[in-house]
Amino acid sequence: MPLSHHLGRIAPIMAGVALLLGWLASQTQVMFADGLRYIAAAQSIEHGSWADAVRNAIDHPAYPFAIATVQRILGDATPNGWQVAAQAASVLAGILLVIPVYLFAFELYGRRAAWLATVLTFLVPLTGHVMADALSESTFLLFWTTGCWAALRFLRDGAFGWLIATLAFAGLAYLARPEGLLLPAALAATVCLLPALPSLRLARRRWLVAMS
Repeated sequence: MPLSHHLGRIAPIMAGVALLLGWLASQTQVMFADGLRYIAAAQSIEHGSWADAVRNAIDHPAYPFAIATVQRILGDATPNGWQVAAQAASVLAGILLVIPVYLFAFELYGRRAAWLATVLTFLVPLTGHVMADALSESTFLLFWTTGCWAALRFLRDGAFGWLIATLAFAGLAYLARPEGLLLPAALAATVCLLPALPSLRLARRRWLVAMS
């Protein structure tokens, strides 16, 4: 089913999540060392050689790059401006996360349950507070969940394009957090088990392509 068929359900959830995360961000102060470290990495990317900044950083670069991009758009280089940019980058990724969460739930449970599953995901108190802070979780989950959805579509349809999409989003997830490597590992294990799972069995040619 095309994405346009789901927009009537996805758009209101995204609007609600935007209001929720925006309000939480306005009430949240960046205090954790992780958030301050991401901001420092983003400042290094903005003010120096991005290659050196990435090479010398402790954390993976996707979220610091997002912070630096948002800060450049906002144009506020004060400490408070960097905090706002970090939270805005996290909140934006959290809003976009609605799309893959809904699509993944739709593939598993159908259209009616997908809406409720997505709403409940963002009503968990810890979820909102994490995504309103200067942390990389929402950036990672955006790529990870999209990759999981692509992997599920590959297992259902067997189309090679979905496998490429899975690996691409797994790579982006890895650029956010090292746990991104678990996605291709899990898919590879699943593909190896497919011959023993008739309900998920791919056509032989497609299975051989995936194994290669």
